[in-house]
Amino acid sequence: MLVLYVLNNLVLAAQNLPEENFDNLPDASLRLAPNQLSAYLFSDGTAISIRDQESGQLDESKLSSVLGNLEMQYNQIQASG
Repeated sequence: MLVLYVLNNLVLAAQNLPEENFDNLPDASLRLAPNQLSAYLFSDGTAISIRDQESGQLDESKLSSVLGNLEMQYNQIQASG
């Protein structure tokens, strides 16, 4: 999941920052154009794109939902052990 958040930041940086470098922000050479990123959620044998077509960014609500589900699974596994 962390990788998806990093990729999303690289797209956002490409969209919102000029081609210069800033401290603590992704280097300009690493930024991604929105059309360079795709990500999918696999559910019930179906692949669903989580990339917002308008913004080109990954849908934060879908990322958060998956993260929440993973946390619940982790807690269940811990409680069962």
